[in-house]
Amino acid sequence: MSSTVPHLHAESFLQLGIHSNWSFAPSNVPRWRKRTVFESFLLRSIRAPKSLQLVPVIPAAMWALFFIYLKGPNLSAAHRFTLRRLREQGLKIFVVIASPAASALPCDLREMVDALYWKDLPGYDFSAYALGLRVLARDSPAATVLVLNDSVHGPACDLSALMTAPPWDLTGFTASGKIENHIQSYAFILRSLTREKLAAMRTVFLPFGAFRQREDVISCQESRFARVAARSMTVGALWYQAAGDLTQSAPFELMDAGLPFLKRSLIEERSAFGNKCQARKRLDALTI
Repeated sequence: MSSTVPHLHAESFLQLGIHSNWSFAPSNVPRWRKRTVFESFLLRSIRAPKSLQLVPVIPAAMWALFFIYLKGPNLSAAHRFTLRRLREQGLKIFVVIASPAASALPCDLREMVDALYWKDLPGYDFSAYALGLRVLARDSPAATVLVLNDSVHGPACDLSALMTAPPWDLTGFTASGKIENHIQSYAFILRSLTREKLAAMRTVFLPFGAFRQREDVISCQESRFARVAARSMTVGALWYQAAGDLTQSAPFELMDAGLPFLKRSLIEERSAFGNKCQARKRLDALTI
């Protein structure tokens, strides 16, 4: 396979167990975990959160579907940076925003986007992804879609090559072998999205349901996403580590190698990340 990302720090990456341009291979899933997933669907799933169209989708070839979780009245500096960077790169911007009420959104948000939907707070990012992808598959079929949430800062670099060069139908930026082999869902790219492709992933992007608890989202949606998608399309990631979470174990190395995003959680007080000072400096540089 031809290279799709820079092979910087190749020796140190190998020492860390990091593999570049990784084509998805499923793990063995034990019966007890399948049983746990079934119980989550049966006992703890909820109805899909309420939603409202505010600005409709108009067909385009390239979209960025950006999920914003907003408890207060204002967008953060990081939200505004992401919206500005996506616009500068020529992507059409579709925001799905979760907030307490559709009537109390930031007054200038409509000016920064090409499509806008509000959704109620429950459901985490996968409920927003399901809503946005369903609308795009219906109203802008065959588009290539960058999907991301506001747990990350960025993009810090040009995305054009990453949107077109990878050979897979579904491309994760990073992937992990924790729980099972899976792409991490803070950001990924879906190529030529159609209703048929989305229907094949309906047990991940639930058309009528969602989950209220974070653990269920991870167990039933994020960790199963790549495995379910691989039944009907090609799947891979730019970087993979079997034993850990690359966004925590090698964030600066990956950014230097071309990863466009840095996780916001690196600077949170509850985080065990050991170099919060450098993370703050990187984040400050991103939002200037």
